[in-house]
Amino acid sequence: MAEYDPTELFNEIVSNCLISTEFGSHCIHVDTTNFSVTGEYESDFGTEKIKITYGHPKDGRWDLKRFVLSMASNQHGIPLFLQTFSWNESDKETLRTIIENLKNNLISDEKVYHVADSAFYTRKNLQIVG
Repeated sequence: MAEYDPTELFNEIVSNCLISTEFGSHCIHVDTTNFSVTGEYESDFGTEKIKITYGHPKDGRWDLKRFVLSMASNQHGIPLFLQTFSWNESDKETLRTIIENLKNNLISDEKVYHVADSAFYTRKNLQIVG
């Protein structure tokens, strides 16, 4: 599964499910969260796409490594897109990446509104995403 790319697999499943349903996607919420992990995460198989590393923890657990999960869901709470990121990547950039990927992969006749964490709202991001 790692060779196929879990993000791509999830997004293909979602796309196929949305084609056969009436669920609209005119209001999309995009946000990130992070996960603390224990153990070693050495890439023995050459499949490492992100860096699980130490960083500034919100929960005060400086001893644990972390990674970021970014997700977009529609107005009904149905996940439309997800992607993992290295812990040290900026929310400003990860949120923009998710919105850009959605715009490229989610074809809709409806006008789409994006709701995102305040970290997204920079002049550069608004110019890029439009």
